[in-house]
Formats: sequence, C-alpha cells, structure tokens
Amino acid sequence: MPFLGIAGIFNYAMSNNCKDSLYQKAIDAYWNHVNRYHTWMNYYALFNGALFVGFCTLLTATTTIKVNSVSQWNLENNYTFLQLTVCIIGLVSSFAWLASICGHEKWEENWMNLIESFEVVPLYRLIISGQNDFSLKKDYNDHECYDGLNKYGKVLEKGDKFKAYSTHTITKIFIWSIIIGWFSCIAFIVGCIKNCCCACCCILISLFLLILLYFCVRNKMYSNVEGKILKIKE
Repeated sequence: MPFLGIAGIFNYAMSNNCKDSLYQKAIDAYWNHVNRYHTWMNYYALFNGALFVGFCTLLTATTTIKVNSVSQWNLENNYTFLQLTVCIIGLVSSFAWLASICGHEKWEENWMNLIESFEVVPLYRLIISGQNDFSLKKDYNDHECYDGLNKYGKVLEKGDKFKAYSTHTITKIFIWSIIIGWFSCIAFIVGCIKNCCCACCCILISLFLLILLYFCVRNKMYSNVEGKILKIKE
C-alpha cells in the first residue's frame, strides 16, 4: 500500500467497508470511558468520606481531662495539627475530584463527537421528546432554523435548552459544596484556636458562598444539547 497519511488511511478504511467496525469500536471506547469515570468518581467519594470520618474522630477524641469544678469537666485533645492536616488533604482531594470530572467530561464529549462523525442516520444526535421538554430560542416549526438535516428534525443551537439536568453540572456543584465544607472545617479549627466567634463567621460566609454558587449556576444546570437534532414526539 502506498503511503497515504492519516487522511488517506481514514478514507481507505471507509472505502473498504470498515466504517461499521470503527463505529462499533468508538461506541465501545465511549462506554469504557464512562465506566472508568464512574470508578474514579466512586474512589474520590469514598476517599473524601473516609477523610471526613477521620476528621470527626480526631475532633471528638480525648487525650486530656481538665476538672474546672466538681460538676464541670472539659475533655480536650492535642490533635489540632492532625485535624488541619486531614482538612488540607481533603481540600486537595476535592480539587482533584473536580479537575477529574472536568477532564472526563471533555473526553466524553470527544468520544461522542467521534461516534457522531461515523453516523449516517443521526442515532446518538437525535432527541425525540415532547415540545414542553424544551426551551427553544426559535419556534420548532420555524423552517428558517433548519439545516441540511431537516428531514430528521430541528438542529439545536446554542441557547436551546433540554429540560434534563446535567449530571456533570450537579456533581460539580456537589464537589464545590464539599470544597467549601473543608474550608469551613479549617476555619472552625483556626477559629477555635483564636476565637469561636471568628469560626462562626467563617462558617456563615461559607454557607453564603454555597448559596451564591447555586444561584450562579442554576440556569446552567440543563444538559448541553447544542448540535443535537430534535424531533418532537407526536
């Protein structure tokens, strides 16, 4: 076979009826990536949970008993450094969790684009649903917003919303809440060392940031369907 280059090899494969095989391999690779995504998400969730249990154990541990009076005893420990260490590790693992889900999302999008590039009939691009399940910039029956694939339905544009919440976005919000939670734990420990009022203020600020985060992203929680093809269910 003469030297064809990447584009030539691709065209040669297509001309030798390899398209179906490559299409199936792309689907298999996509689902393998999805399975790996679930595995890593479970690892990070379990790791953060174990760290939080460790933090609570250190927080409630007792190494010293101080008797202030006959009826008042104080249970204390000297694990402050270990508590801060666990919180910092939890913070790092949470940011790693967030970065991991962002990376997986991009690779998942790449594999989906690859699958769609092999399709003759837009199976993975096609969405069949009721009109009330969408918020469209243009009316569905407006034929000016159709392109060459109009026999299958309306090609969705940027800004068109499918009212299905994105699991990636929801998971990111959850991870950000964990990050803010670890910051709150650090603030609590530092505040207890210096001033309990400082700790309470830091926790309230963290809660405010969490609420602000929700309102900033709530309009972006729907799945991204740009480039997908909508066919209204009759």
